[in-house]
Amino acid sequence: MVDVSFIIPIYNNTFGLREYINGAEKYFSASFEVLLIDDGSEQETSKLCDKLAADYENVKCFHQKNSGASAARNKGIQIAEGKYIIFLDSDDSVDMNGLYSCYLKMKDHPSADLLIYGLTMDYYKDGNIYRSDKLAHKEERCMSNADAIRNIYQLYKENMLSPVWNKIHKKAVIENNKLRFDESMIIYEDLDFELRYLMYSTEMIIIPDTVYHYRQSEDEGNAGRRLRRIPSISDFLEKITDTAQLINDAEEQCSGVNRMIADIYEILLREKAGVSSLKEIKYLCEEMKGNKYLDRVLNTLPENRRVYTTLIAESKARAIFFRKTKTKVRHRAAVLIKSSDSLILNNILNKLKKMIR
Repeated sequence: MVDVSFIIPIYNNTFGLREYINGAEKYFSASFEVLLIDDGSEQETSKLCDKLAADYENVKCFHQKNSGASAARNKGIQIAEGKYIIFLDSDDSVDMNGLYSCYLKMKDHPSADLLIYGLTMDYYKDGNIYRSDKLAHKEERCMSNADAIRNIYQLYKENMLSPVWNKIHKKAVIENNKLRFDESMIIYEDLDFELRYLMYSTEMIIIPDTVYHYRQSEDEGNAGRRLRRIPSISDFLEKITDTAQLINDAEEQCSGVNRMIADIYEILLREKAGVSSLKEIKYLCEEMKGNKYLDRVLNTLPENRRVYTTLIAESKARAIFFRKTKTKVRHRAAVLIKSSDSLILNNILNKLKKMIR
């Protein structure tokens, strides 16, 4: 009998695998399985996954053609035998002792369908952490489904909703309601899944301890490449909004859902503009003219928190282009300053920041 299934999508990165497996063996004894879903990795990574499956009795490896993290997680859900499912990313790390305590807590509360624990966002430069942000609820609490929906914006702002890897799920909830990750989504697929999971859960437990440690990629272009693959940002925004709207329909227009949607719009439009040329920004402005939710966003967020949404609605492409260029230079300067021990370089970069103000 398997109690816990760890599902780990893998694509050319095995940074945390042995640590995960050894930690699971130490704390979860024989009542677990680790499912390595190789998503079309290069030969070296695939061979390592096969070796880990051969070396550890509780580890299984499955290979598929490259189809994305969502497809890999869906494969894991399909073959998982555990009562509880925990999603992990192969390049992160976890406090397995803390995770085991969370698992015991959930077992002690059979009515809970979801357990959420705190996390850190660890930012790396040249292999070293230069910044770590803690994201966790301030206290331990149990919440009914209705309470969670009423507090949905606060949970979203604390990053409690968006990721799948800071949670323990029940497989029965996933299977009974035919929940799967939307494989057509390039970003926000985690949030889309969790919002639909929330609709079918009855109770959740929130733990303030930071258990999961997310490794923020040093490759600043990664998010941009994913955004560039979205053919229509307007259609994509409407897709995630339609999922959130399911909660609104159930709760008669929950204000927290509207604020969450507005935040997502501003973030995605800002990030999309951030990786776009002036020509592409002009196209984005034209594309968003027909978006059915744009007016709601403009009426929900205060002026200082809907800067990009407002500029795009007003088709001010040049203002957006210069603003995003200024922001990018400032960001890169800040990263170099925080990650460098050179006083000379810091002084030069400080002068550069002043020049572009």
